[in-house]
Amino acid sequence: MKRLVLFAVAGAGIGAGAAYLRSDPTTSSSDESNSDLTKQAAGGAAAGAFVGFVLDRRAKRKRKKSMLVGYSEKARPKVDAALDAAFAAAEFALPKVEAAAQVARDRAKERAIEARGRAADALSDAGDVARDRAAGAAIHARHAASERADLAKRKAKKSGHPRAAQALDLLPV
Repeated sequence: MKRLVLFAVAGAGIGAGAAYLRSDPTTSSSDESNSDLTKQAAGGAAAGAFVGFVLDRRAKRKRKKSMLVGYSEKARPKVDAALDAAFAAAEFALPKVEAAAQVARDRAKERAIEARGRAADALSDAGDVARDRAAGAAIHARHAASERADLAKRKAKKSGHPRAAQALDLLPV
């Protein structure tokens, strides 16, 4: 704003001075020359105000940039200190984290060994159950085969096929 007013006043002075120098002193009409002088001064003031406005805007932008740079320079030591504190905390915590990770690793190994043992026991039990069921099924199958063989022998004897009955007698069932 300061530059705007300053340049407007300077522009008005330059415009008025230029109009005065162009005026003809031999002409006696002072109203006409005052009017011309006023117009030239107003035009110079407008031109000066425009230049001042542009320079004010430019200075304002530069101030904002310099303020941001200033703030960032003021904040830099605090950011560096915070970063150093974070690294120090990480260095302090690293052995504790590594120790906790090692404990977790050891526990996981123990749990895996226990699980492997339980799985082996379960498989062993499953094998025993399967063996018992297979033996039961074999006994049942042998009994069913024996009954069918006896039935076939009786039918062969009844129907008059003594050789078939004799062959069926040779079966180990």
